[in-house]
Amino acid sequence: MKKIGFILFGCLLALVSCYKEIPDDAPNPFANAGNSKGDTNKDSLNPSSFTGLHKQIFSVKCAVPLCHDGSFEPDFRSIESAYSNLVYHKVVKNNLQESFVYRVIPYDVDNSWLIERLITEDPVLGRMPLYAKPLNDTEMQHIKDWINAGCPDMNGNSAVFPNLQPQVKSRFALDAGNIRIDTSYDGRFPAAFIVPPGISFNLGVQVVDDSTEVANLKNMHFQFSYSKDDFSNAVSKPATVWLNQYAIVSLNSFDFQLNKTVYFRFYCQDEHHNSPSEFPTNTSSNYYKDYFSFIVK
Repeated sequence: MKKIGFILFGCLLALVSCYKEIPDDAPNPFANAGNSKGDTNKDSLNPSSFTGLHKQIFSVKCAVPLCHDGSFEPDFRSIESAYSNLVYHKVVKNNLQESFVYRVIPYDVDNSWLIERLITEDPVLGRMPLYAKPLNDTEMQHIKDWINAGCPDMNGNSAVFPNLQPQVKSRFALDAGNIRIDTSYDGRFPAAFIVPPGISFNLGVQVVDDSTEVANLKNMHFQFSYSKDDFSNAVSKPATVWLNQYAIVSLNSFDFQLNKTVYFRFYCQDEHHNSPSEFPTNTSSNYYKDYFSFIVK
């Protein structure tokens, strides 16, 4: 037993003699693992780039719970959503004078709604970030510098004014007393809405365009077909503008066959496109094709 004890004691002495304390300033061999540049400090980003603004301002000071985390526009959760919700994005909540059009306009700090929301003293509008410390002068200048540089995106590309085809947001049908008749359906929704026989009614759609007022859209008309996908022999009827945002056509249910589904499409053209927009199209889902239909019964 004594011999075994001496052996164990000798092993311990050997281990102690081999131990060498690692100094506190020794380099960490894993410090740069997964980071080829060896720099993860967000402050190293250009603070006037959109990536820098998102990392240092929008995502940390605005995208807080119950604010711009997807609960309310603009959505600052991702850099892509933040950019698309700011640059050339129409203002939703404006001032009393309705003096702003877009949240951010490249090269135009004074007419960018974002700047107004960050500095306003209007208690109704509320200065952003709401209920939090306002941005300091340096942070504000970084945002202005980005706008004055033309609002380059996260890849450094200059902002381009959007120019989409006109879009249809909704459809409706009103009887002679302006009472909606498109709320009763022939089957499980979405399905053709029911129009009573022998009545006059107005069929309409809500139209939006990013550059042209609805009243200035061209070639506005509806087409009607008994085929969901074949409009080659469709009946065409011109549309008129109603309340500056709707296109309507006056119809009489006598003109349509009883108990047969009528599919309709709306067409219009803005000043920047050579071809009209169509909604729904052959490639639209059956949901929209069925939603844009009625039956006289």
